[in-house]
Amino acid sequence: MAYKSDETGQFEIYIEPFPGPGGKIPVSIGGGTQPAWSHDSSELFYRDNDGMMVAATIFDDAARPVGDRTPLFPAALYRLGTGFRQYHVAPDGRFLMQRLVGQSTVDGGEAPHINVVLNWFEELREWVPN
Repeated sequence: MAYKSDETGQFEIYIEPFPGPGGKIPVSIGGGTQPAWSHDSSELFYRDNDGMMVAATIFDDAARPVGDRTPLFPAALYRLGTGFRQYHVAPDGRFLMQRLVGQSTVDGGEAPHINVVLNWFEELREWVPN
């Protein structure tokens, strides 16, 4: 089981065997939130306090349960939310994330936008009469 706790004064990510036995094992270093397991449970993804998505390698080894913590990409432009995880990890490892409205992209370009047109048949009739 993976979860966040603020018992140290800031949110950190922990794993803990469920239903047991075993105690909690710290995963994040310097803060973390929104943990999500990879499809095969070999990695735990989370957001760190610097706005990066991080992948922590998880081993089935009591002597070394957590391996490298690899920063993946900046996630500051993606919705953080207020308690619920705001992303999904697909079985092939791709991330589905919601970009904040009105934010620019990491490379400085404009974020794509969507125009929703309601009753578009009526608008089409105005543009192209019979």
